Order: sequence, then C-alpha cells, then structure tokens
Amino acid sequence: MEVDWLTVSAQIVNFLILVYLLKRFLYQPVLRAMDGRERRIRERLDEAARRQQEAEREARGLQQRQTELEQAKADLMTEAREQAEAERGRLLEEARDEIEDRRRQWRQEVETEREAFLKELRNRAAEGVLAVARQVLAELADVRLEQQTLQVFLRRLEGLEPQAREAMAASGEPLRLATAFELDTGARERLNAAVQAQIAPQAEIQYRQSPDLIWGVELSAAGQRLSWNLAEYLDALARSVDNALGKARTGD
Repeated sequence: MEVDWLTVSAQIVNFLILVYLLKRFLYQPVLRAMDGRERRIRERLDEAARRQQEAEREARGLQQRQTELEQAKADLMTEAREQAEAERGRLLEEARDEIEDRRRQWRQEVETEREAFLKELRNRAAEGVLAVARQVLAELADVRLEQQTLQVFLRRLEGLEPQAREAMAASGEPLRLATAFELDTGARERLNAAVQAQIAPQAEIQYRQSPDLIWGVELSAAGQRLSWNLAEYLDALARSVDNALGKARTGD
C-alpha cells in the first residue's frame, strides 16, 4: 500500500492547527476560568478563615468580658456583704451602747432614789430617836438629853488614847469643839474644865454649832478627832437598810 505523504502531512498540519486552536480558544479560557474559580474559592476560604478568626477573637473578648463582669459582680456582692455586715455591727454596737446608757441611767436613778430614801429614813430615824430619847430621859430621870450627851462625851474624853492626847496638846493650835446643839454657860465651863484637865491646862477651845453632827459632840485638833455622835448609829442603821435593800434587789 502506497502512503500519500502529502495527505499525511496535511492531516498533521490540520491536527496541529486544531490543537493550537483548541489550546487557544478552549483550553486556555477553561484553564483561566478554572484558575479564576480556584482563586475566588481560595479568597472565599481566606475570607471565611479571617471571619472565623475575627469571630473567635470576638468570642474570646466576650468570654473575657463575661468573666470580668462575673468577677465584678462577685466583688460587688462581697463588698455589699462586707458593708452589710459592718452596718449590722454598727447598729448592734449602737443598740448595745443605747441599752448600756439606759441601764446606767436606770441605775443612777435607782441609786438617787435609794440615797434619797436612805437620807429621808436617816432624818426620820434621827428625829424619832431624839424624840424618844428626850421623852425617856425626861420621864425616867428628869435629865435633859443635852446633859446626857455631854456626859457620854466626857467619859470618852477620859478614855482618849495618850498618843492622840499628846498630839492635840503639842499642836499649838486651838482645840475645835463642835456640838449639834447650843451650849449654855454651865455646859461650856464643864467642857473647858474637862478638856484642859485631860489635854492641856492652858488649851484654847473654839466652840461652834454644827447641824451636820445631827446630835453629838466632836473635839478635833492636829488631825486627831474625838466624838460621840448619833450620826454614827444612824449611819450603821442606813448601812443595814442599804444591805437589806441590796439583798432584796438581787433576790438573796
């Protein structure tokens, strides 16, 4: 079989032309389209990845803000509890102070009333004792209460301790003699003689009347004191009453 090289050459040329035409007008547009599509897909993927990263950053930011808000909330709750506890403590302290103030005020009022009661009792007891003593002495011996009081004081003067007697005598200052009642001339002379005999012959005596004694006689000098006073007995009576009232208050 004889080969027609001209036909073969023409077919080869036609094939090459076809390949060129296909490449130029078909493959290259298709390749460019595919490249463009791939590029767009890659861009979209990159955009999606970028948006995902932004979303993740925003999510992390939201999570951080949420954590900060929860921490701030916890701090506020803690601070509120601390303030509430401090306010509660302050109110309790004020309440305790108020109760303690009222208790002190009540105690002071009770003490004031007690002292007033004891003072009134002391005064009434003194009046009663003096009245009874005057009446008994007058009925039994026809002796004035003032004279009997001086007699008791003079007996105590005779029993004055030597140290006190020497201190009064060596003081160089006048002897002060106070009575709850007014002394007549005879009573003063009697007291002068007794004091000068027991303490110092030339002792100067200054007399004064002192209602504070309630009923009695008091001699003092150089820090020394000798007395007989109804107030001593009344004080003992007041202490007894006070103790009785205290036991009554405590339920003893």
